[in-house]
Amino acid sequence: MIEFRKHFVKKGAAKVRCRYSKNVHINGKACITIYAKDYASQLRPIFGDQVQNNTEFQTDYFEKDRVCLFEDSPLYQAALKYAV
Repeated sequence: MIEFRKHFVKKGAAKVRCRYSKNVHINGKACITIYAKDYASQLRPIFGDQVQNNTEFQTDYFEKDRVCLFEDSPLYQAALKYAV
């Protein structure tokens, strides 16, 4: 079970500092984007293949993990109360 809190998201032993943002995805759908506050692949143990991270090690471009939860996701309402 995934727990959403104001400053972190947690599933079992995996706990990740994050922030939430309510926005519109490039496809036009409303979504909540969860951004990890730290580098590394931290959201993957919680959200699996939903995690987006376009880090490019060869060009020294590093990006933090993020996940988009759309309105039809069962997790959307739980994350919505923490989104800005």
